[in-house]
Amino acid sequence: MFSVKGLDDTYFENLKKFNEQFYLTYKETARATSLINDSNEWYNYMHEASSYMMPRSLRSLIATIICHCNPTNPLQLFEDLKENMIEDFV
Repeated sequence: MFSVKGLDDTYFENLKKFNEQFYLTYKETARATSLINDSNEWYNYMHEASSYMMPRSLRSLIATIICHCNPTNPLQLFEDLKENMIEDFV
């Protein structure tokens, strides 16, 4: 661990605390404080697109979203919509 003059390890651990609750990661803390969102806009966008796009286009779209838009939980986004994306394989 690196050290910063005047700061100790407890300072960095306190960054994982919000409203008297400790989180396991900095990302979870940021999500709790609403510094980052929960990707609802991407879920809504993909859900709407699944009503008119073909599965191949949906796969391309989710790949673009994951690579360029950095959703907070890409695996959950994929899992929620994978049935729509594999219809042409079934």
